[in-house]
Amino acid sequence: MRLHLGLIVAGAAAFAITACTSTSQSESDSGLRGAPVKRMDCTVGVHDEVYVEATVEVPEPTQLIVCSQEGGPVGSAGATVRVESSDPRFGPLISALSEPDEPRTEGLCELWADGPAVVFAPTIAGLVRLAVPVDSCGHYQTQASQAVSDVAWVR
Repeated sequence: MRLHLGLIVAGAAAFAITACTSTSQSESDSGLRGAPVKRMDCTVGVHDEVYVEATVEVPEPTQLIVCSQEGGPVGSAGATVRVESSDPRFGPLISALSEPDEPRTEGLCELWADGPAVVFAPTIAGLVRLAVPVDSCGHYQTQASQAVSDVAWVR
C-alpha cells in the first residue's frame, strides 16, 4: 500500500516530521508511465489526489502538454503549455519524468505539500496523465519537479 502524505496548501507548505510506509517499488519501473484519461483537466481541487498511480507505459511521445502555473499553483488557470520534441525543454522533461520512483523508506520523512504537477502525453491509444517520479518519502523528485516548473510557470 502506498501512503501519500501531503495536502495541497495554496501558496504555503507545512513542515513536520512523519513516518513513511514501505512499498515494493522496482527499479525497472523507469520510463514514462501514467494513467489513461478521457479528457484533459488541469484543475486540481484541494481534495484531489495529486499523485498519479501509473498503469501504462508511454513509449516515445512527440509532444507533452503541461498545465501552466500562471502566477499560482498548477491547475489554477487551466491553461496549457505544449512542449514539442523540437523544444529544448522537451529532452530534460522526458528524462526527468522517466526516472523510476525511489524505493520507499521505513524511516522518518519530512512532510510538506507538493503542488500538483499535471502533465499529459497524447498517444495513439489516447491521452495519458503522466506520473511524476517520487523520492523515498513519496514527494516529487527534485529534478522532475524542476523540469515541470521550468515549463509550467508562465511569466
